[in-house]
Amino acid sequence: MRNGKTMDEKHLRDMLRRLPEREPPADLAERIMTAVEAPPKSLGRRIGDLLAAAFPLQPLRAAVLCSAVMLAFWLGMTVGGSRNDEGPGAGPAGSLLTGPVQSPEADYLIGRGLLAAGQWKAAAEFLRAARLATDDPEHALWEAVALGKQGDKEQEREIYRLTVNRHPEYVPARLYLGHNLLESGDAAAALEEYSRVLALVPDEETALYNRALAGRVLGERDLEAAAWKEYLRLNRTGKWAYRAVAHLNALGDFTYRGYRIGHRLVIGNQDLLLGTDSEARRREVDFLAGAFAEASGDVLNLVVFLAGDGGRAEGMARELQYLFGAGLNDRAGKRIDISWFGEPETVRTASGVEHVLAEGLMIFCTPRSQQTGGDLI
Repeated sequence: MRNGKTMDEKHLRDMLRRLPEREPPADLAERIMTAVEAPPKSLGRRIGDLLAAAFPLQPLRAAVLCSAVMLAFWLGMTVGGSRNDEGPGAGPAGSLLTGPVQSPEADYLIGRGLLAAGQWKAAAEFLRAARLATDDPEHALWEAVALGKQGDKEQEREIYRLTVNRHPEYVPARLYLGHNLLESGDAAAALEEYSRVLALVPDEETALYNRALAGRVLGERDLEAAAWKEYLRLNRTGKWAYRAVAHLNALGDFTYRGYRIGHRLVIGNQDLLLGTDSEARRREVDFLAGAFAEASGDVLNLVVFLAGDGGRAEGMARELQYLFGAGLNDRAGKRIDISWFGEPETVRTASGVEHVLAEGLMIFCTPRSQQTGGDLI
């Protein structure tokens, strides 16, 4: 597996696409690679821009919400169209606004409109005015985002820090501070910030995922594996869960595995399925049996591997067959087939690395479209 010191551009682009945020800007990889190729000190910049996520607005006063938002975004887009931060002077429409209007809420909404229009410098000007006139952490958050869009990472980070000092429980600023630190190469500080986020919101999905990425950058394999498992304990579906399980398996940890059931890839906890906690095993079986009940395909195959103990492997296979059958609730046409081996399982990851597991469980169900006369091919 590659570590942070040997990442090439292709690997970096792959990691950028795998971050659990909104899609990054189109020029993001080029900007980061330019910075990385100059002084090789900024390892974290290879992780990418994690600032593309958009947090929902906090509630605004109901009497002005609709009209203010519509006006602000119209102004932002109109002024933004004529007020190019990198271009020549503004055209006629630029005379609509020459600077903040000294109304914090109006300045904030106009700033958000300019931000949406891609006018980072102008947006930061309006959002700064809103921040200085109020103690609203959301105003500070979006000013920092506008600064980050301009590439001023230090000032962006400083505003996040000022915000969390004044509002210690304001999660968006803490989360974005973690993103900034990770991108800037300070993975250890980013890890601390994500941990503070999780102390406030234990199931915050982005912090859980990015904590594992920080562990990866630091080369802390045990920390990374534990973070992936905590993420997967709470998130079993979606592309980030699939990528998390791939990262975990690449470390040689197969606590969680992706099982192809019909046309779906379903993530199961192998440790629970083969473990001694009967209640936890039953819950895990019910989860996977439910996926099989709804899947295309009529035969679910369970293959148990227990090195050096074929008798126990057979007993475990038969027990799982019974539990899965009970979980199907007599679903017509569905059946469970089992096999067992008193030897280790060899698993090959997507990178081609082989891992030998003393205990392993294969689960698969071929979709009907790939079956002939009821027989698997």
